[in-house]
Amino acid sequence: MKSINRNVTALASAAIVSLSVFGVSASSAAVKSHVTPHATHVITLKLPAPYNPVAPVGGHDIYHCSLLNPNVSVDQMIQQVDWVPGNIKEDHHAILYWVSPSDVAAATKMDNSGKGWTCFGGTGVGAAGGEGDHWLAGWGPGHNQSVEPTGTGVPLPTGSLIVMQMHYNLLSGHFPDQTKVTLTTVDAAGSGLIPLNLKLLAAPPDAPCPTGIHGKLCDKTASLNDVGKRFGVGLENFDKGLESYCYGNLNHKGNSSSCRYGFNQKEYLWNVTPHMHLLGVSMVVTLNPKVGSPRVLVNDSNYDFHLQTSFPLSQPVKVLPGDIVHVTCSFNPTLRQKLPYLKSLPPRFIVWGDGSSDEMCLSIIGFTTILPSGVTANYHPNMTPSIPTFPTALLNSIAKFSGAKVPSMMSMTDAPLGKQANLTRLQQLQLALGFCG
Repeated sequence: MKSINRNVTALASAAIVSLSVFGVSASSAAVKSHVTPHATHVITLKLPAPYNPVAPVGGHDIYHCSLLNPNVSVDQMIQQVDWVPGNIKEDHHAILYWVSPSDVAAATKMDNSGKGWTCFGGTGVGAAGGEGDHWLAGWGPGHNQSVEPTGTGVPLPTGSLIVMQMHYNLLSGHFPDQTKVTLTTVDAAGSGLIPLNLKLLAAPPDAPCPTGIHGKLCDKTASLNDVGKRFGVGLENFDKGLESYCYGNLNHKGNSSSCRYGFNQKEYLWNVTPHMHLLGVSMVVTLNPKVGSPRVLVNDSNYDFHLQTSFPLSQPVKVLPGDIVHVTCSFNPTLRQKLPYLKSLPPRFIVWGDGSSDEMCLSIIGFTTILPSGVTANYHPNMTPSIPTFPTALLNSIAKFSGAKVPSMMSMTDAPLGKQANLTRLQQLQLALGFCG
C-alpha cells in the first residue's frame, strides 16, 4: 500500500499549488496569526537551457524533469510563487518537487549534466523505498501567481534541491521552452507560519461518445485498454479502482460524475482547486450535502482549462470526523469534435487519463490540522513539505485492481522499454501508478 500511495499521489500531473495546485488567486482567510515580521528572500529559478520537447511515436504528451538549486542555507517558508511559462502553446502544467538532502546525489545523477530526464508521474527520485514526491508549488494555464493563505506557508528546508517537472502537450507542435519561477520566502524560525497540506479528491469521468458519433474507442473497454497501452496498466487500474470506489461497479457512464469522501480527523480547509481537462465544464464541491445545512465550498460553473484557478475560502472551514465532502464534475463530450486541439483525434469513450485529450475530475484541497491563531511566535514547523494524498479508502480500492500485470511502457516516456529492463516489477508498477493531470 505504501508504494501505491507514494506514486498514485504524484498527481497533480493535475494540476496541478500555492499549495493548492495551479495557484491560489489571492491571499484568503482572514485569520489573525502571531507572525513576527521577517525579511523576505526572492529565489528565481528557470530551466538551465531551453528544452525542446518531442513526444514519442503515437503520443502527444511528455513529462520532463530538471534539477534546480535554490541555494537555501536556512529553513524557509514559501509565501508566494510567480510563474513565467516558457510556451503556453505546449505547457500543460508544471510542478516543483522537493529533493531532500539525502536524495541530492541520486537526483544529480539523474539530471545527466543538466540535460534533465523523462519523468512520467513523479520525479523518480528516491523511488526505491522513498515515502513519496513532496510538492512545493504548481502551475496551470491562466494562473501565474500563487499566494499562500494568510498564516500558512510551504516548507523549504535547508540544503534542498528542487525538481521542476514540466508536462508538455504537443497537439499543436513542439517549441523550445524555458519556464521560469520565482519563490518569495521568509525564514521559518519564528515566523509562526503553519505548513499547508494537500488532499486529492477524485471522481471518475465516464462520458460516452455523443449520439451519432461512432468509433472503435467509443467502447468503454476499448478506451480503458487504450489508456493502459498509452500510460501503463497502472493508470488503467487507477481508473477501475476509482470507479469501483465511487460507484461500486465498473458500469457507470454519463456526462456527470461524482464521488463522496469522509473525514477521519479534525481539519481546517483553506482553498479548493478544481482540475479537469478540455471537456470539463463545471465542478461543485459540497460539505455534508445530506445534512440540514450543507455548505457549497466551490461552485465553478464555468470551468476553463486555459484559465485554471484556486478558490480561497473566506474563512478556514472546520471539519470533524464523520463529515462528508461530495465532488461532482460535468463534461461536454461534443467539444471533442469542435475544439482545434481535439477534433482531429478519433472519437472515444472518455475515461480518466493523463493526456490533455483524456479527462480528469480532481478537487485539490489545501488544509491544516491547526489554526495559526493558536500558534506562538516561536513556533517552528515540521520542515517536510506536503505529499498530496488520496484518501486511504480509494487507495485500497485501486489496490484490488493492481499487481496482476507488469505495466507496459507509457507513451509519455521517450526512453525505449529496454532502458526500463533493470526495474523490478514493483518499481514498474510504482512508475505506472504515478501520474499528474
